Amino acid sequence: MKSEEPVHVRSFKSRLAVVVLGLVAVVQAASFAAVALSVRASARAKIDEELRVASALLVRRLETRRPLALDDRAAAELRLATGLHVSFVRRQSAGVTVHGSTLDATGRDTVARHVPDAGTTGVIEVAGVDHVVRATRLTGDVVAVLQRPLVDALQPWDNVLAVLLAIAAAGVLLAIGAAGVLARRVSRPVLALEQAATRVAAGDLDTRVEVHGRDALGTLAAAFNEMVASLRERDRLRRELERLGKLERFFSPRLAELLSRAGESGLAPHRENITVVFCDLHGFTAFAETAEPEEVMRLLGAYHETVGPLVFEHGGTLERFTGDGLMVIFNDPVPCPDPAAQAVRMAIEMRDAVETLLEPWRRRGHALGFGAGIATGYATLGRIGFDGRLDYTAIGDVTSLSARLCQAARDGQILVSQRVYAEVETLVHAVALGASAIHGFGKPLTVFNVVALRRADYDAARAG
Repeated sequence: MKSEEPVHVRSFKSRLAVVVLGLVAVVQAASFAAVALSVRASARAKIDEELRVASALLVRRLETRRPLALDDRAAAELRLATGLHVSFVRRQSAGVTVHGSTLDATGRDTVARHVPDAGTTGVIEVAGVDHVVRATRLTGDVVAVLQRPLVDALQPWDNVLAVLLAIAAAGVLLAIGAAGVLARRVSRPVLALEQAATRVAAGDLDTRVEVHGRDALGTLAAAFNEMVASLRERDRLRRELERLGKLERFFSPRLAELLSRAGESGLAPHRENITVVFCDLHGFTAFAETAEPEEVMRLLGAYHETVGPLVFEHGGTLERFTGDGLMVIFNDPVPCPDPAAQAVRMAIEMRDAVETLLEPWRRRGHALGFGAGIATGYATLGRIGFDGRLDYTAIGDVTSLSARLCQAARDGQILVSQRVYAEVETLVHAVALGASAIHGFGKPLTVFNVVALRRADYDAARAG
């Protein structure tokens, strides 16, 4: 006894038959259309030949009747002899004149404006109807224009074309309809699997498909269920990683991966010697009070796009964005070999980039600038918040000093503490501002304004 073919084989055969049927219908339709168009072209060629022959007969007929009577009566007689519209046209420097014609006034005017060159054939529109015309020279400046409505000669072929196209369209529609019906009947299990895959892609990992039998589709359904179970486990692991604080919000992808591998210990409170950078846009508050909200958001977006990537390029950790201000930490959670130098390099690049960004806004009358403060010292670092909304932050005098220096900085200034300057003295050009009273600190502190990198370090930074 012959074994029954598996469902997926029957489905494949049915689909293949439908595809072949559709291709046959399309090929037939294309063939019919090509034949009809070829016939139409042949009919046009036949009309051209008829006009050429009629022109030759007209010349011979008129040669026997000299002098020529170029009037409506002569044109009417020639129409009876040829079955064509006839017009006598004289071309002179003053213009074109129709001396006799079988056409009405509108037709005569059209012929006068579109008369072809002698010995050539063309198509003109007379009263909304296309006419094939041919001009035959009778004397030096007189031509006879013979014409025939194109629709009269092509109407039978147009009817044939319409019938053929209708048959072809019906065949295509029939093939499409048959394909749809057969595909729905033989592919329901596959469609169910596709719908389940769509739900999984949308995040529904509780999706399962029913397994009917042990054929190929049943095996595929079982494998699909196993895949979804594996995805559920992966999703559980992903949520565990997210519980660590959604590190990618404030770390570069590389740092976030390192902290994820370290587990909870990477976020536990701890002490570390760090360098902190605070920077903001000077004049932003006044700008926000006078500018349109859309302008404020556009400036902030461009500002963040400008300074954000520089944080990761220099190995910093973005602790927070607060509107136009941001705080960056160096040497935690991943050690940095020279945190003060990296912080200063980053601040200088930020200042230069933001200066370029702000130039168009300044030309429009907005007093905007950039300032930064940098300090080095010990701080307590770790996560704060609650499950579902955690942040990673630093607490200590070093963060306060950095923020105060940023507040004290004028447009374009990068103010650093004495300790930071001691670590970068050989790398930068700086101006000592002397002892300054810093709010929150008991005694005046020595402050330096970093102007630029020294040339050798600048070239190395550019090359790196």
